Amino acid sequence: MAIRKAKTLTPEQFKHLLDYVSTLKTSYRDTAMLMLSYKCGLRACEIARLTWRDVVDAQGVVLPTGAMIELGHHITKGKRPDTKVYMHSQLRDALVRLKKVVGPMPEDRLMYATERGVRFMSVNNVTVYLYRLYVRAGLFGCSSHSGRRTFITNMARTCNNHGASIKDVQNLARHRDMRTTEKYIDLSPSAINLALHA
Repeated sequence: MAIRKAKTLTPEQFKHLLDYVSTLKTSYRDTAMLMLSYKCGLRACEIARLTWRDVVDAQGVVLPTGAMIELGHHITKGKRPDTKVYMHSQLRDALVRLKKVVGPMPEDRLMYATERGVRFMSVNNVTVYLYRLYVRAGLFGCSSHSGRRTFITNMARTCNNHGASIKDVQNLARHRDMRTTEKYIDLSPSAINLALHA
């Protein structure tokens, strides 16, 4: 039996999701969570484990757009060392807003919890929360992996426009095997044009 993949989002659907999140009491946190997923391709386990120390400089200022975010082995899947992603402008904006609200300590994790007696969200909390967020926003068939799949699919479709290749996509997706990257990529709805104009 084929494994059902988490759905990817179109730009319009992603905007709809952000609009919905903006109405929530936890909008600053949730927007940052989505940007980590959609603009950096982070997994739920990585989102849950990321700390402020990972995204700010020595003076506590959020890293600039384009800066490398180094993910330690305590953060990544499989505890892989020396893993890096890049600061997207929309992610930076979300982190700056969140930082003003929470006034973080360097060792604090970004994804604070709202339950009494719990400081931070666990990996399972992030996974379940994202699933429920999609459902409440009217987006079905999505999961905590939808952001990562969308991130990789978008890179694959536009890499040629930036002088990059699918090998670069594999590297940015942090996959050891190209076949893994290929499984993440959605077929383009405009692919039919290739057949019609062959």
